[in-house]
Parts: sequence; structure tokens; C-alpha cells
Amino acid sequence: MAQFTEPPVEAICEHTQMKAFLVQILTNVLSANVPHQNEVVYYLTLETGWIFINLLYGSEDLCKSLIFDDEITEHGATRRPSLAFRLIPAMLRSNDDWFVDQALWMLGNLLGSSKGLSEVVVE
Repeated sequence: MAQFTEPPVEAICEHTQMKAFLVQILTNVLSANVPHQNEVVYYLTLETGWIFINLLYGSEDLCKSLIFDDEITEHGATRRPSLAFRLIPAMLRSNDDWFVDQALWMLGNLLGSSKGLSEVVVE
């Protein structure tokens, strides 16, 4: 990453497997709500949270790609909240102050991205 003057954020977000991997790290720890059980997993989860915080500071289109999953059904395309976005309430309910802090940063970055995203967060 040091070779880039600006990190390749869009490339990371377009990489579906990378996004899924980051979400999985957060999901595994937060679903159990026992972040201190394994120190390595705990710190990996914190770092993953900071990655999301920084990604959610990007453009409106970038934020939308992180908080929405497009689903194609027989009735057409629909947009639903992504697992990453649905994890924010779990982080807010966490017993760990660091996870709560990260969730608040994520919400703050989303609220500041655009008026449209602010309405999504408020809903």
C-alpha cells in the first residue's frame, strides 16, 4: 500500500471476496459477543473495523457498495442492507467499548457522506 499516493479503495471494494472476508471477520467475533476470547482474533477484528471506518469515509458510491447488496430476483433487482451494514447495531450492543466506538465512527462517516445515506442510517 505504501507505493500508492492514494490507497486503491475502489479496487478493494470491487473485490467481492475481499469484502466478504472482512465482513466474515467482524461477523465471527460479534455474533459471539466475546471479543477477548482469542487475542489474535480480537485485534484482527479491531483492525477490520478500522478498515471499514476508513472505507466508509469514501465517496457516496463507494459507501453504497459497502452498505447495500444488490439482489436479483424474478421480480427484478432489489437493494437490501449488506451484512456489513447490519453488523453496526451488533457493534453498538457490544460489551467492548472499542467496538462501540468503531460503530459510532462508521455511522458518523456514513452520515457525513451524503444526505441520501443519512436517511438510510436514520431508518
